[in-house]
Amino acid sequence: MRNYIVLMLAIVLGDWLTKSLVITHIPYGGHVEVLPFLQWVHWHNLGAAFGFLHDSPGWQRWFLMVVAILEVIILSIWLYRTSKPHFLQRIALSCIIAGAVGNLYDRAVFGYVIDFILLFYRGVYFPAFNVADTAITIGVVALLWCMLLESKRERCK
Repeated sequence: MRNYIVLMLAIVLGDWLTKSLVITHIPYGGHVEVLPFLQWVHWHNLGAAFGFLHDSPGWQRWFLMVVAILEVIILSIWLYRTSKPHFLQRIALSCIIAGAVGNLYDRAVFGYVIDFILLFYRGVYFPAFNVADTAITIGVVALLWCMLLESKRERCK
């Protein structure tokens, strides 16, 4: 279990450090062009993924914090109960848990999540995201892959 805890701590720390750099070096609403398709921005997301609930009057902060706490508890139990041979599944759960903790920290401290990675191509923009969101996405994709392998009666290793 120690390796998965180290992975989670590395993700949470990386998320916190990158967001701290953004807060320090990019004014709110500002942007820095990195590549022709990538900018560092400093935006606040009051809602969930893709800005869902962003325009709500404030209750969404507490609701999303409760959802994140429940998610961390449930996935931590699942991780603890997952047997050793299911290496990829354990990594996937660790990534999702760490991402949830990173965004939970933002909501608890600031009242919003700091997003700073903006990808775009020919005027089409993907919603801004952060390291925690990236970890969650990687974890979910890996977990779905594991479930697909399990459905084919193979072990997710």
